[in-house]
Amino acid sequence: GGPTSDTSSDGGQARAAEDEVVVSPAFRMLVLANPPGFPFQGNDFFRECGDVFGALAVPNPDAQSQAELLRRVAPALPRHDLATLLSLFARLRLLHAQGQLAYPYSVRELVLVARHLDAFPDDGLHGALADVFDADAEDKPTAAILGSVLAEHGLHALALEMRRGRRQGDTSLQLEERSAEFGGKADKKPPPMPDGGPKHGEWDGKPHVGGNKYAGGTGGTGTAGLGGRAGPYRLDVGQRVHMLSEAEKAEGVSQEALESAKRMADEAYAERLRDIGLNAHDAELHDAYSSGVAPQVVRMRRVLHDHREKARERVWLKGRPNGELDESRIVDGLAGSSSIYKHRGPKPAGASGGGKRVSLRFVMDLSGSMYTFERLDGRKTRLLEVALFVMQALEGLESTYEWSMVGHSGTGPEAEQLVTWGEYPQGEHARLAMLKRMEAHTQFCHSGDKTFEASRRAIANVASREADERFVFIISDADLARYGLDPKEWSGILTSDASVGAYAILIASNEDEAARIHADLAPGRGHVCTDTSQLAVTFEKIFQASLSGDG
Repeated sequence: GGPTSDTSSDGGQARAAEDEVVVSPAFRMLVLANPPGFPFQGNDFFRECGDVFGALAVPNPDAQSQAELLRRVAPALPRHDLATLLSLFARLRLLHAQGQLAYPYSVRELVLVARHLDAFPDDGLHGALADVFDADAEDKPTAAILGSVLAEHGLHALALEMRRGRRQGDTSLQLEERSAEFGGKADKKPPPMPDGGPKHGEWDGKPHVGGNKYAGGTGGTGTAGLGGRAGPYRLDVGQRVHMLSEAEKAEGVSQEALESAKRMADEAYAERLRDIGLNAHDAELHDAYSSGVAPQVVRMRRVLHDHREKARERVWLKGRPNGELDESRIVDGLAGSSSIYKHRGPKPAGASGGGKRVSLRFVMDLSGSMYTFERLDGRKTRLLEVALFVMQALEGLESTYEWSMVGHSGTGPEAEQLVTWGEYPQGEHARLAMLKRMEAHTQFCHSGDKTFEASRRAIANVASREADERFVFIISDADLARYGLDPKEWSGILTSDASVGAYAILIASNEDEAARIHADLAPGRGHVCTDTSQLAVTFEKIFQASLSGDG
């Protein structure tokens, strides 16, 4: 016959000449492709041409199938080594799925190790596995995780080698028991304001409860300490904390004394900011914060990449003059319309999830409770880790994700402009300086809670940005009840602007109150994240919901 033509799914037409081979209708092609994202580089195969294939996701084989595979490729492999390898790689893949490891240790690496052992049995598991993990040995957080997993499986010599690059010394937080350190109440009324008004107080190195003379006490009046009232700022010296109620804090304290305490706090804070600088210890301090979130940064960068790529995913474009017949438009065709076809193409600009510009604003809780309860549940450390997590995860992605960060406290709803739009902290020096600034604010800020007003302002700020998607993330220690704040009012604020996805992320260990707040917020607008290992998963849920229209 003569030349033939065919129409592709994107509307293009191909014509075969007399001397060309025409593809048979019975022709089939099987294509194996890696999943998109790290560590598989190159084009996203499914996004580009997956619509012309019948796609099938192939998971890792189950344990029994993996064991049979290893017996075939490594028949001389001892049974105990086989069992160790199966357990080890199952654990590694679980850590990858949880976002703690970036590399998906697959059956491919498992087979390579088994073949190595079969060919060179004298190398043992240590020698066979060394090559697999060498690339990760230089990354301190990853090496630490791998070292722990290897030790769990009896591979202590290899675990020690993995850990050699890790910073020495114990940087873990030693948190005292709640019953020994927190929750006590003074057995008498707090004393009056000291003569002359608020002051730092004298120092004698002894514990003081309910006084008004010494610094470093607790439950007192007018001096630097914890849990008291009208002191100029907080001072944690390891004392057992006796918390005054809000009513006790307000009783018998003049407005003049409160204003004087605020002035002292502002002056001390300004002096602290002048003193902030970096020294030899700071590299270790930065590493300490970074190691707590490094695996989450890796996963979050993958989440951000996937969110960006998802926005570019090809969709069915309907109402076209060519392409495949759209069966839902047959009646229109009978009526004479020519726009009854559809074909695949990029999402139109402005379509949900199709944006090329995303605006993010992070609202950080820098209230005094972050400083006061640090020894109880490490919430201030967790707050600083979240801030570093954000900075590291978004680094280099600013062409798609513009972002800013603000801090609120009793001092004000925008007490700290931490990161302004387009002016991002670069390098360890700038990032650590910002963390120190946040930490200092929690110590010297005024008492009170501005969560709701901070949320309103952040939403209004992001709504004014030229962007295809807009998000606000309020990082809070879930301490609303102490100030008589109603979570339902907060829910109304979070859902007040349809153009902005606003979300509360509750990071304190007060899970009971966090659960109550979560229950009163609109579905999907509240997330409890009491462990930094949950950070990337939390943001992943939010982004997925926004793409599906459920956020």
